[in-house]
Amino acid sequence: MKGQKFIELTWEEWEEKYKLIENPTIKGYVFDNPSGMEFLRTLNPLQIWTACDGENGVFICSGKYVCNRLCNYATEVPYREDEYIEVEYYTEKEKQDMEECNEE
Repeated sequence: MKGQKFIELTWEEWEEKYKLIENPTIKGYVFDNPSGMEFLRTLNPLQIWTACDGENGVFICSGKYVCNRLCNYATEVPYREDEYIEVEYYTEKEKQDMEECNEE
């Protein structure tokens, strides 16, 4: 992230600008299965994004990461190398609310 411009986007802004690629191996946009991960290897690395579990909730960031990784996404439009982009997925409060709903 050093030397990169930091940008925050909403899910809607991100989806509109970068255009999600559907996982061709399963229904949906999440890449977390072995054949989906193999498909990611065929893409430009600047088209790969990672959903991460952070202190303040879940977010999606530009790049492919392992630490705190939940899954990956891919987009038609690559991000720029000189930018680090975070997309708010949901906050820690929303995550707690979802967990409480699942417990009921």
